Amino acid sequence: MNLSKNLSKVIFIIEDEPAITRVLKRKISKKGFSIKTATSLKDARKLFLDEVPSVVFLDYVLTDGRSSDLVTYGILSTEYEIFLMSAFMDDLEKKDFEHLNVTFLKKPFESLDEVLSGLD
Repeated sequence: MNLSKNLSKVIFIIEDEPAITRVLKRKISKKGFSIKTATSLKDARKLFLDEVPSVVFLDYVLTDGRSSDLVTYGILSTEYEIFLMSAFMDDLEKKDFEHLNVTFLKKPFESLDEVLSGLD
């Protein structure tokens, strides 16, 4: 992933586990990106109203629903890379995201450094 093509230097982290958010923020902030966070679908919708990110780290199951609801409401776009994070997800649920630019990350992360190495 090469973000030099993207206009935005903003990354959204939509995750309800504070420890995961902290790790992502610490690693991403070293790369010079602005980071916006949300812990619920409701808060995530507000983020997308304000600006378009370059990358979204998106937890699949949040406290107020599944992130596939963001697809249903037409909030997610092909304009940016999405890293969909989940400890479990069956193939039917992945179909909701197939028209988007999505990479699936299984929790717990094994190759997070490899994923983040593409953030330039």
